[in-house]
Amino acid sequence: MKRCIYPTSLTLSCVLLSWVCAPESRSQISPDGTLPAPTQVDTPDNLNFTINGGTQAGGNLFHSFREFSVPEMGEAFFNNAADVQNIFSRVTGGSVSDIQGVIRANGMANLFLLNPAGIVFGPNARLEIGGSFFGSTADSVVFSDNVVFSATDTNPQPLLTINVPIGLQFGLTPGDIQVQGNGIPNIDEISPLPDPDNPTAEDLSLQQRTFLSSIEGLRVAPGKTLGLVGGNLTFSGGLIQAPEGRIELGSVGANSRVNLQTVETGFALNYDDIQSFQDIQLSGKAGVFASGGRGGDIRVRGRNLTLTDSSAIRTLTLGSESGGSLVANISETISLSGVPTDTETTILGTGTFGSGRSGNVEIFARQLVLSDRSEVSAFTNNSGSAGSVTVKNNESIEVNSDSFLTAATTGAGNAGNVTLETQQLLVRDGGEVSAFTTSTGNAGMVTVQAGNLVEISGIAADGESFSAVGAASTGEGILTGNAGNVTIDTGRLITSGGGNVVAFTDGTGNAGDIEINASESVELIESSPLITSGLLARTRGTGNAGNIRINTPRLSVREAASVFASTESVGQGGSITVNASELVELIDSGSGLFAGTSAQGNAGDVMIETPELQVLNGATIFVASEGQGNSELFTEIGDPGRIDINAETVRLKDEASIVALSETGKGGNINFDSTDIRIDESSVIFAYGNESQEGDIDFISDILLLDRNNSAILTLSNNRSGGSNISILPQNPEVLITALSICDTCIIGASGTIIRYFYLPELKIDFPIPIDVNSLIREDVCEVGVGSEFIIPGSGGIPPSPLEPFSGSALTELDWIEFPPENSATVPQPENAASEEEFQEPEYKPLVEAQGWIVGENGQIILVADSPTVTPAVPALNRIDCTR
Repeated sequence: MKRCIYPTSLTLSCVLLSWVCAPESRSQISPDGTLPAPTQVDTPDNLNFTINGGTQAGGNLFHSFREFSVPEMGEAFFNNAADVQNIFSRVTGGSVSDIQGVIRANGMANLFLLNPAGIVFGPNARLEIGGSFFGSTADSVVFSDNVVFSATDTNPQPLLTINVPIGLQFGLTPGDIQVQGNGIPNIDEISPLPDPDNPTAEDLSLQQRTFLSSIEGLRVAPGKTLGLVGGNLTFSGGLIQAPEGRIELGSVGANSRVNLQTVETGFALNYDDIQSFQDIQLSGKAGVFASGGRGGDIRVRGRNLTLTDSSAIRTLTLGSESGGSLVANISETISLSGVPTDTETTILGTGTFGSGRSGNVEIFARQLVLSDRSEVSAFTNNSGSAGSVTVKNNESIEVNSDSFLTAATTGAGNAGNVTLETQQLLVRDGGEVSAFTTSTGNAGMVTVQAGNLVEISGIAADGESFSAVGAASTGEGILTGNAGNVTIDTGRLITSGGGNVVAFTDGTGNAGDIEINASESVELIESSPLITSGLLARTRGTGNAGNIRINTPRLSVREAASVFASTESVGQGGSITVNASELVELIDSGSGLFAGTSAQGNAGDVMIETPELQVLNGATIFVASEGQGNSELFTEIGDPGRIDINAETVRLKDEASIVALSETGKGGNINFDSTDIRIDESSVIFAYGNESQEGDIDFISDILLLDRNNSAILTLSNNRSGGSNISILPQNPEVLITALSICDTCIIGASGTIIRYFYLPELKIDFPIPIDVNSLIREDVCEVGVGSEFIIPGSGGIPPSPLEPFSGSALTELDWIEFPPENSATVPQPENAASEEEFQEPEYKPLVEAQGWIVGENGQIILVADSPTVTPAVPALNRIDCTR
């Protein structure tokens, strides 16, 4: 402030300006004279201050000031004796301490600055002390012998017995602490890499060392503690560092007592007895660093923690020693938000650029919100292992808009795990929760325990990334690291708009498994135009894909979402297992369960156990081998897996399908164990094999209905040595199938044999259009079992039972049907069935073309597989010699 005496003329005022408008002559640092041995302050220029005197008690030195501020370009020098271990300075005058210059002390003494009114550290504030530093707005320091050194009560107390400080006692209105600065500089401008496109681990470590050493701001000596504890803490571009040491940031409420304890790096704070907290905010690229050869520890305690504008709280390990951890314990909300267009991110995390292990990240809060290119991370870029990331809160975690919550390795070191415990996890608009490796190190596991909901939805605004929870081994380097498992325990899991749960590998490392345990439901819905929503386990390399397991009452997959396990290389594909205690519903074209191989690796299986399975409106269950083989890349062809369905009821409707397909390899098998199977409206169950006899469809069911519009059960093999088979058996071997219904345009057809175990005397189906039964008989009867069909065409053709009379117009319109052998065992019959004397259980023999007939005792005409020795009345039924 300036006091100005107004002159009589403007000209005179200009001439005499230097004399008339002089700076106010007021000291920036002044003692209050309240100590037994008072503090003495000397200043030659009101810019630099030397502080002598004070009261010493053992290794502790006490100073008391009415005001304490250091001007820009100035210095406050504590001229302490060499035997002083701790310097305690209090400010009693009620004015804020404005530190714009340097605070310096002799030797290795720790320095405590207490001012209940508040403290401001400007952009040029510096610390040049050998020990730890605490800036606090506490009222007093508490010692172990119950003596307090108070800034609000200056009555003298005996100081001779004082030893170790044990706490900081705050009053009714703790003052705020501000740290101002110019923000984190651009690392590439300060320390450019020699080869930015191919940086070595050594280059990156050196770059970080150079960068951190160049950062200005508050800094303590290596291995010491820097603590700021007060009311609200605000960093406006401010920078603080404790290389290889410890940083304590605390924001507390009224009448709080923060306990102190000594540790190797100085002091640690304990907040166990505190009931209320205040807020900590970092903006304008503010930075808090505890990095060095050994990464230090960072502790943050408050009500709300907010980081914006590419600000950072980080501890990095640059050498061979293990790094420290970062713990943020916030009673309300941690919020990180970056700048969407910036290449830099807002970060809360740990990492290693050396051979030493980085520390863990632990977050405790009611809410955690990440948005606009922000991240919580633990990573390694070298041989040192990365730490783990753990988030525990009682409400929600949100990871939005290209933000990351991750544990990663881009080097030889292994990544840590990601563990989330919350009620609700929301990952949206390109957000990611992941553990991954892009090199030889192994990725960790991702474990989510969300009591109510996990929702993964949307893609990033630029369309280049999708929302995901997962573990992966991916990138362009040498990918030998294994990806970890992904486990989600929740009430409801929802993926939509391109959101996915993923586990995949692009290299020689194996992908992990995906396990979903949802106590209410799993809903995979609404794929994005750019990417499918759902669950994905994939390998594109020699590593094997993981398996997918879903345990829930209800699984709903619709609107082109999917559960997908695949291999696109020599690695083995994973399997899909669904245990749904109430319902599995697959709805809409593009939706379904897929296990496939498009190359040499074998596909996995699909296994479903549920009371009710619905596959509707073009949805599918699909296992496939689509690999064509390539002599330069692959010498073998991958095989599809099998489909096992254990469901009380199965419904396929509106062009739905269940398919096991092989374009070049073996066919897959489809197995049903069900009470009631209904296939409707152009739906199909299809097994296709191109190279072998595999590709069977097996039904164990009491009811099998094909109803309306070209529904079908088909098997096909292009190998003429034999084909795929269909078997239809009841669930209980002692009870016959009670219903088999085939519509007028439906078909059951097999390349191989059809084994059936049913008796249906009442089953007659009237066709609205005539059927050419002759066209259903193979012309080449020597190709037994190849391309044959089992078809019940209805009235006007073959009777559904061999015990019923023929109703056609000519004998040549008859198809064949097998006659039960005389020595077969009897089978229990339904109420409307024929007696045991009239019908016996057939043996399970291959179906062949009829070669003759016999006439029963009651005049019944029965077609038989072996022609009688008598000459038939119709020459066309002479036995054909297939040995010619």
